[in-house]
Amino acid sequence: MTAPRRIAGLSEIADRYDVLLCDVWGVIHNGQASFPDACAALARYKAERGPVILISNAPRPASAVRPQLTQLAVPDAAWTDFVTSGDATRKLLALPDVHKELLGIGIVPGYANAEDTAKLFLSQRERIVTLARDLNLSLSTS
Repeated sequence: MTAPRRIAGLSEIADRYDVLLCDVWGVIHNGQASFPDACAALARYKAERGPVILISNAPRPASAVRPQLTQLAVPDAAWTDFVTSGDATRKLLALPDVHKELLGIGIVPGYANAEDTAKLFLSQRERIVTLARDLNLSLSTS
C-alpha cells in the first residue's frame, strides 16, 4: 500500500475536486476559536471552485450547531452548507421502512450510576417524547 502523500495545503489539490467535504472540530476550529488559515482556504475554494460542505459527528441538527460556528468566528464565506450525524440520523429515522423503537440503555457519562441516568432521562422526558413523536418512534423500556 502506498503511503498518503503529504501536501502543503488545499491549493495543491483543490483543482481535482468539484465539492469539498470538511470536518469541523480540529480542522476549522478547536472549540475555543477558529483557525483563520483553514477558514481562508475554505473561503477561497468556495469562491473559486465550488461548494464546501461542513460535516460533524455532533448528534444535534446542524441548525443547533451553526450558532457555535458564528461564536467561534468561522466566517459564512468559508462554507456552503453544514450537515451533522444528528441530521443524518433524523433523516434515516424518518424513512417509512425503518424499524422505529427507541430504547435507552446504559449509564450516561458523567452520571454516577443507572439510577442517576434514569433521573436524567425522566428530567428530559418531555424532550425525549417530543423527539420520538416527531420521528414517529415508539418508546420502550425493556
